[in-house]
Amino acid sequence: MADFFSRLRVRRSVLKRTTKRKDLPPAVLYLEWLSGENSRRVMGPDGQAHVFTDDLLQSHFKLVSNTEAQRLIEAHWQKEIAPTQEPVRKEG
Repeated sequence: MADFFSRLRVRRSVLKRTTKRKDLPPAVLYLEWLSGENSRRVMGPDGQAHVFTDDLLQSHFKLVSNTEAQRLIEAHWQKEIAPTQEPVRKEG
């Protein structure tokens, strides 16, 4: 269990639903850990935020590969990803 959650990265990890429960989104972007509640805040492809317990996430979702995560992020959550910082030094 600890390994599953230790691999999650804020706004970079995507979890895909592995069960047929239609009340859960097909994929979610990991947003934050809610300390003291054993819960995580995630965002579905429709932009709606959800709070799921650790047990629910571990039972119904799996972490997708980096390539698939990048594809899903670009398709659904591009505006959620913070823009990269401009370089401090200017070339030239």
